[in-house]
Amino acid sequence: LAAGVWLWWQYWALEAQWREAQSVLSVERQLSQQYKRENARLAGVLQATEAEGQKAEAAVQRLQKEVHKLQLLREENKVLQARLEAVTCSTGAAGEVLEGAGAAKEDPLESGEFVAAIKTLANMAEASLATQLEKATRGIC
Repeated sequence: LAAGVWLWWQYWALEAQWREAQSVLSVERQLSQQYKRENARLAGVLQATEAEGQKAEAAVQRLQKEVHKLQLLREENKVLQARLEAVTCSTGAAGEVLEGAGAAKEDPLESGEFVAAIKTLANMAEASLATQLEKATRGIC
């Protein structure tokens, strides 16, 4: 009888351990499923974040190109302003020579200053045309 009670006791102890093991396995399965779902969600978030990062990088590159273009335009603007000032000065000088020649009753074509001013204007016009032609060919080629 004592051996039967002892066996009965061992059976109940093993069954309790088995139930506890089943409970632990059930919790582990639930946690595993939760981890899988969370990992899938995080992978989606990571992928979306990477896509946004790539878009942001592309936008930054476009902005850098635009900034570079603006810098080039600023430099070109400075050159054009300098040319405009030179043309304005030359035109003003030619006008002064004409006025002086008119007051002195001279032929303006014989005045050396007038001829120099006209040559300067012609050289500037030629340089401007060459620049415009170069820009046009850059756009074509």
